[in-house]
Amino acid sequence: MFLLFLFSPLVHSQNLNNKQRRLSLINLQKTLTGQELLSPFHSFEDAIAHITFGDTPSNRLYVLLTEKEEGVEGRLRLNGHLLAASPVYNSWILAMSMVEHHIYLILKKHGLSHLPYRFPEYSQWSFILAMRHWEELGHPNQYDYAKHPSAPIRKFPLSLQASVTFWDSLWHKDLRSFLKAVKKRHLDLGFDSITLSQYIFQAPPQKAAAARELRKAFQDLVFDECQRRTPNQCVRP
Repeated sequence: MFLLFLFSPLVHSQNLNNKQRRLSLINLQKTLTGQELLSPFHSFEDAIAHITFGDTPSNRLYVLLTEKEEGVEGRLRLNGHLLAASPVYNSWILAMSMVEHHIYLILKKHGLSHLPYRFPEYSQWSFILAMRHWEELGHPNQYDYAKHPSAPIRKFPLSLQASVTFWDSLWHKDLRSFLKAVKKRHLDLGFDSITLSQYIFQAPPQKAAAARELRKAFQDLVFDECQRRTPNQCVRP
């Protein structure tokens, strides 16, 4: 009985982790954007294996682990505080984190695991696709973790400017204002100000080539989103 008592918190934590991963992923699968984000994975179980909850830096909702963990390369670790959030809300966070995984796959093509900076474009890219997913999900803002009735619990999402209701309201404004707000959040959280374009001019050839591919993918996404909102009024960079 003592052993059962001793290990039951660990078992409960593992069960909660597994339940959140599955339910959050199911909610991500409900949208076309979510399905596209999950397309690199071979199966639902493969995607599950690439997701976990645990410790991350205090200013991060998630991190991508470039070293293998439990035999999985490129695993996404969501901040453990998110275990208390709704799986609907966490599908929004998962959408962001899947962009990080896509960036990682592009870097791998160039023989890299990461670049030396966390560029503003990373955040903007993540937020565009996360908000597309949220829009396709029907704007279920009632699940906003930042609206949790407990002040100590909602302190975490608020400290990371992660109120989906707030971002949903900005999403309905013009795209330029939305991207500007995402960049401000990026800088407020202490991430790098150098852009991909600036980095390309100073990077060695291998890293510059990777950065150019990332920049093109991001610019194509912004152009596509602009066209979706205001057809025939957008100019490619």
